[in-house]
Amino acid sequence: MLQSYRLALPRFIVALIVLLSVTACIGNTPVHYYSPSVFALNDGADSVSDTAPSSLQSSFYTVSRVTVPAAVSRPGMVFVQENGAIQVSSQHLWVEPLKDSIQLSITLALNELAQEKLASQELVARKIEVDFETIYLYTSAHSVLIKGAYTSLSKAGLRGQGTPFFIKVAADEINSSKDSLSEQGVLTLVETLQKALRVLAKDIIDNAP
Repeated sequence: MLQSYRLALPRFIVALIVLLSVTACIGNTPVHYYSPSVFALNDGADSVSDTAPSSLQSSFYTVSRVTVPAAVSRPGMVFVQENGAIQVSSQHLWVEPLKDSIQLSITLALNELAQEKLASQELVARKIEVDFETIYLYTSAHSVLIKGAYTSLSKAGLRGQGTPFFIKVAADEINSSKDSLSEQGVLTLVETLQKALRVLAKDIIDNAP
């Protein structure tokens, strides 16, 4: 009994040292978290007032479902490099499931844009479902491509015909001297993703029956 204990103790110490070493390595690698909905909140901060219609304050448009491709439905951000290779980052992570962040982003953009349109015409409250086929974050050009289809459901629950979308947006300003996968470079990509989602929200409102 005593002998087996003495043999087990060094193994435990070795295992503990290995664990601490791995933790230290991970701790030395900075990890950054992102969410496109942060930019959506900033976009709407100056335009949504306290006097907005009650229907708007309670979400005039509701995004009831969002699906994203399995390839990008992971904590690590997925980038498309210049040569077409796919890179899954362990350093740049989504702060929440990507589909949840996209759902919030589109909802915020829809209701902000709805406020502007309410001034000129009456809108019918409805639910929206969005299915993404493609979400590409291009590191070389700091551009984003989203592709898929959205479906509009009336208040009575009647489902409209799916409307396809194909949207590509490039960053407003690109500093080629900066590493595309630096914190600032990735932040630019996330902001560009939010801009693409806003273009999608405008397309949904413009094509609303």
